[in-house]
Amino acid sequence: MEELRVNDDLFTAPHFTEAMYVYEKIKEWDIALEGDVIEILEEIKEFARKGSYIQRYKGLGEMNPEQLWETTMTPENRVLLRVNIEDAEAASEAFTLFMGDEVEPRRNYIETHAKDVKHLDV
Repeated sequence: MEELRVNDDLFTAPHFTEAMYVYEKIKEWDIALEGDVIEILEEIKEFARKGSYIQRYKGLGEMNPEQLWETTMTPENRVLLRVNIEDAEAASEAFTLFMGDEVEPRRNYIETHAKDVKHLDV
């Protein structure tokens, strides 16, 4: 959780600026902000999804050059990490498990560890 102090700094914070942008968009959509909060949020979510779609890729090679630039290669968006592999054998086994041709070991791993997931990209 983040601590947010309500003072003059609040109104220049990036979260406030983003919240105001979202609020203005919702006003443009003419969505009534009265009633059940969950229903209002569902209506906002459905309105926001209009005209958009989500694509998933197994690898960067499946993207066209424009998508690759927008999502991964633009300097403002990209993050470069240095990875050091101390146990090459364990790394090789993990790579083979997750990227290999055999589906059954991967399925077994996922079923065994599904409850341990803390962060899932959905």
